Parts: sequence; C-alpha cells; structure tokens
Amino acid sequence: MAHHGGTQTIRKAFVRQADVPTTTNDESNDQPVGHFGTATITVLNVSSGSSYNLDADIDGDTVQRIYFPKGGWVDFDQSEIDSAGIGTGTDEQGREWEFQGFESKPTVDAVKNEDSNDGSTDE
Repeated sequence: MAHHGGTQTIRKAFVRQADVPTTTNDESNDQPVGHFGTATITVLNVSSGSSYNLDADIDGDTVQRIYFPKGGWVDFDQSEIDSAGIGTGTDEQGREWEFQGFESKPTVDAVKNEDSNDGSTDE
C-alpha cells in the first residue's frame, strides 16, 4: 500500500462526476465513501472534535491513509488499531486522530489506481 504520496487504492469502481461550473466545489474530485482504501472506518479529528466515516487503507493493525470525500487524503506516520478498528494515530502533519470502529471490514480486493495524480491534501 502507498504511504506518503502515491495513488489511491480503489476498493469499488465508481463513475467520476463532471464538475458543475456554477458551484465552488470541483465535483470531479469527489471520492464517494465506500469506494477507496480497504475499509471504511469512523474517525475523530481530536483537535476539531469532528467525527467522520471515511475510507482508509488498513494494513494489519495500522491505518496507513484516510481518504476525504471531497478529494485528497492524509497519510499516517504512526497508528494502531485493534480488530474492531478502535485505536489512535498521528498523521503526517502531526494531527491526532481516534479510530472508533469499522463501518466496513478491510478487504484484500482493492487495487492501486495508477492513472491518478497525487491527491494529498491539507484538510
């Protein structure tokens, strides 16, 4: 799995939406939940107190990356979760996250999307 940069892990194919020029969001960057990474996990951004269900790349007992629905991702320098998806981590920018359980269990059927550019974000 990718760590720091690289490409998305595609779990389930989807049709990328066309951009709607009358909105401020570029809909063509949207990454719908349930399509990326190897699992969907509930995460809490400790600094903001906000909780989200996000797709993630999981490798054993570590979260390597979480994907944001409006595009991009963040990689983890350190993380640890149990078999239920409960644990903590620190992302590449030093932010603390809590993992609060799997919404969908990890799968090994996901494949790397080599046709994509780097979607890293500062979200």
